[in-house]
Parts: sequence; C-alpha cells; structure tokens
Amino acid sequence: MQININEFESRVKSGLIKKFVSGDYTGWCYTQKCQWEKKWDEHTTLARGIITLNNGIVISRPFPKFFNLGEPEAEPITWSDKITVTEKIDGSLIIASFFNGEMILNSKGSFTSEHADFARKWITDNMSKWMITEMKRSQSDSERWTYLFEAIFPEVDNIKVINYGDRADLTLLAVINVKTGSEWSYDMLKQTADLIGVGAIKRYPFDDINLLLKKCKQGSILDGEGIVLHFDPSGKRIKVKSDEYIRLHRLVSHTSRKHILDVLMKGDDVGSIYAALPDELFVEVKKIVKELKDEFNSIKLRAQAVTDTVKPLLTKKEQALYLLARPELSEVKSIVFEMLEGKDGTKSIWSIIRKNTKDNVEKEE
Repeated sequence: MQININEFESRVKSGLIKKFVSGDYTGWCYTQKCQWEKKWDEHTTLARGIITLNNGIVISRPFPKFFNLGEPEAEPITWSDKITVTEKIDGSLIIASFFNGEMILNSKGSFTSEHADFARKWITDNMSKWMITEMKRSQSDSERWTYLFEAIFPEVDNIKVINYGDRADLTLLAVINVKTGSEWSYDMLKQTADLIGVGAIKRYPFDDINLLLKKCKQGSILDGEGIVLHFDPSGKRIKVKSDEYIRLHRLVSHTSRKHILDVLMKGDDVGSIYAALPDELFVEVKKIVKELKDEFNSIKLRAQAVTDTVKPLLTKKEQALYLLARPELSEVKSIVFEMLEGKDGTKSIWSIIRKNTKDNVEKEE
C-alpha cells in the first residue's frame, strides 16, 4: 500500500493532519481541527497513526478512523454482513509493526508518547520472544502485519472515565495485513494472543443484534465503555457507547456551559475544550459554544449601537446622564463607558454572560 504524499501534505498545511517523524519513518494522524470540523475524506480517515516511508510506502497500517452508530459518516451499514462484536476498552491505541529488523511502535499520534513508551517497555518485559522473532522475520519475509493493541495503565496525560485501578497491560485488538488491509479472524487473533502472552479483546455472542445494541446503550459503566461492530467482508467498524459512559465523560471532560464560558472568557483556543472529548459530545459542545458566541455578539452589537448614539454628546457628564436616565440600558452601561474610551469591552461582555449563566443555574436549582 502507498499513500498519496501530496494529498497528505496538503492536509498538513491546512491543519487537518499532523505528522510525526522518527528517522526514515513518518507517522500521520488527523488533528482535533479535523475532528471538530468533520473534514473526513479518504486521506484524513487513513491518518490514524499510519506509518510510511518518505515515498509514501506504508509499513504500519492501523484501523482507519471509524465512527459512532448514528453518525452520518458511519453510513452506509450493510447489516446483512457477518458481524463480530467486541468490547470497547477505555484505553489507548498502540500500533506495532516490524520492518527491516526493527519494531516500529507508536500511539495514534506519536512515537514517544506516554502510551507508546509504556507499550514499548511492556512488550520488552513481557513479550520479548515474540518481538525478537518478528524482528528477525521482517528481515527476509515480505509479508508484513500490523499488530494493534489497547494499552491500559495508570495514565497521567489522558482523561479516562473507567477506572481500571493499577491494571497495566496490553490487549490484542486486531492483526492487519499492511498490503491488503485484510484482518485475521477472531479465532486466529485469540490463538495468537495466547501464543505471544497477551490478552485478546473480548468477543460478545449474540442472537439479535438489535437487542444487543439496546443492552449496550442501557448498560452500566461496569460493563465497559461500549462495543465495536466489525462487518465482514467490508471490514467496516462502528462503535456504540453506553449512555452512562457518555454521561460520565461529559462530567470528567468539563463540558458544562459554565466551564466552556470560563475557557472563552480567558481567550483560550476552543480546541482546549474538545481536546479530550469523545465524538459523541462534539455536537453538544459545538451548540454551547455557538450559543455563547451568539450571546456575546448580540450584547456587543447592542452596546456599540448605544455608544454610537451617546458619542456625539459633548461631555462625559452628558453621556453618563443619558445612560443613567435609561434603566433599560443598565446591562450594557459599563460596556458603553469602555467603548467611549476606545476599549472593546470584551471582558465586561463575558462578565455579563457569566452573571446571566449563574442566575439561570440558580433558578434551575
């Protein structure tokens, strides 16, 4: 397999893909901007930790980006396909391939992240025989495979909903042929996991897929993050997360109106709000951000209109008397005074919105 380097580089320039480099190897991963703006195409969906040489030849091939059941990007779904249902673990994706006697290992967006460093040490300590065998095989065998794991360990950098305690290990998710994209069957995956000394992702049996989906959505957080549906022969994957998991993620990710308002008041990049969000919360957060920005612009336009009316008055005293005589202008009065002094009133506008938010919360309580 070979990617179109020019297409990938053009998306790097537009901020939709970031690349990370180690020697002769280049990794590609879609950005938060790509997720937020839903700029999905055949190139950005591939950029989920895929590793290439400088000429675009792929040497490590993870899952492409896959979506939640119900998202437009998840369509079309061929329900007549064979479906394998597996657990969705609340961990971090680890991608491992072997090329020219080396193990190339990375997380979705880095060769040296906290997750990649943990996985590299864990493999060295617990799977060294497999690692050495695969490194030797890669020197002579042109057939290359990418091993995908989920890492669970007490992380520092990531927000996690499910508390796995002191658990620290890898779980084998899939093995993908680098050239063709074909995957090992679940039975082969389980046999390989047992052989190399690692756990395999849990598979769920089912008789009725609709009943399984309903059970997943209503499931307790004790049942895990959710499930992944893998369709064969298309190879497509779709994820389904429990309502409880999403609710708890909303809490730990600080997606309340008040928190988002605090971010906007500080002038921070909106990206800091959704950096750790699951896709399911993007629409909700986008709506809150838009509402707050619309409220900001409405107040600013009103204050500017009053300022334009008051400005022709000759003295500050006349201007003040005009504003004081009109109670309906009390909300924007402080902003108008700032605008008359050449300031933009941003801080005061956000303060008004914050007060309104606080008052509304107290009324609801």
